[in-house]
Amino acid sequence: MPARRPRPARAVLAAGATLGLLVLAACGPEDAEVAPRQAADAPTAAPSAGGSSAPATAGAPEPGSDGALDEELRKTNDTPEARAVKRFYAGLARAVNDGDWDDADLRATSTDARFERNEATMESYAGQRFPGPIPFTATHVTSTGGSAVVVGCSVDAGWAENEAGEPVGGWTPSGAKIELVRDGSDWRVDAIHDFDYDCSEIPLETEETRRRPRARFRRRPR
Repeated sequence: MPARRPRPARAVLAAGATLGLLVLAACGPEDAEVAPRQAADAPTAAPSAGGSSAPATAGAPEPGSDGALDEELRKTNDTPEARAVKRFYAGLARAVNDGDWDDADLRATSTDARFERNEATMESYAGQRFPGPIPFTATHVTSTGGSAVVVGCSVDAGWAENEAGEPVGGWTPSGAKIELVRDGSDWRVDAIHDFDYDCSEIPLETEETRRRPRARFRRRPR
């Protein structure tokens, strides 16, 4: 039986802080940090954080679908923490496309340590490009004041394209856990980890970027 999708929630009380500490304890800051994973030409499974495999979610929304979020998910994705993660993923995609890792969005949404390793985590995408921001939907946000954990679903494969404009690998959403720290009024991504989470029923917003001309996704003016 498929895993039951947890209800999105944003916790700011002591119970939320305890949950955040437990999640962080399960995966240390450097233990499993990843970029969106590359896949073989015809992937059939996506590795989970625990080393097991789950079937690729063939029934998940494809690029170009409306990716509509229900009310609870919409509220979760409208939090400052989730918006920072989405902006970060947009900066990652643009930096891969432009070869410019001093991207304004990346600088604004990365800790200093994370900013220095952004390029290295995306080395496997050299020679490829993204048709738009890396799709990400937050399902849970746990904030403890100075730090936060955002859990959600992103696309491991099938979003990057080769020089011919063809998707590299199959469309494969999977769970991600993103650790953030507060910097004044801003949230900055510090680490990204694989997370064992059922993304089969989570819509992913793609902004219909596959339907737009490539020139629409360009370097952000500084």
